[in-house]
Amino acid sequence: MLRYITTENQAIPLPRCALLWSPWVDMTQKALLKMEQHRNYKSDYIEYDFGSWGARSYIPPGWSDSNPYLSPLGSEYRLSVPLFIEVGTSEVLYDDIVLFAHNMKEKGTEVELREAPNGVHATFGIADTLGMPEVAIDGHAQGARFIARTGGE
Repeated sequence: MLRYITTENQAIPLPRCALLWSPWVDMTQKALLKMEQHRNYKSDYIEYDFGSWGARSYIPPGWSDSNPYLSPLGSEYRLSVPLFIEVGTSEVLYDDIVLFAHNMKEKGTEVELREAPNGVHATFGIADTLGMPEVAIDGHAQGARFIARTGGE
């Protein structure tokens, strides 16, 4: 959405900040095929079939899976909106998310990266089920502080 607002429809006002929780930043088939070799593959619930279903469900017919709206990794740009990004350290998407955060910083975007200890994909939503509610509570608190620091009311 932020890419669309900044590149296509500048009449829409930008938010003061954005919070990204375990963003899937590379939906390409190439990335899906590498998933099973990732060191966190056995510790996360995201696996090839689930990822493949997600990509098929999300990518519009006729669109390339490498379209920057769908797979922003490798197409980073300077964004005036500060980003809070959370990634689980046991997440199969960990490396891509960390690289995306780094690349966005390199382009001049303010980025705060939070690594959820032993977190899997979208830890914030399932931490209670995993018996680690403190990880989600801490992530939510850090996100709230980020909003307050970047101009939120």
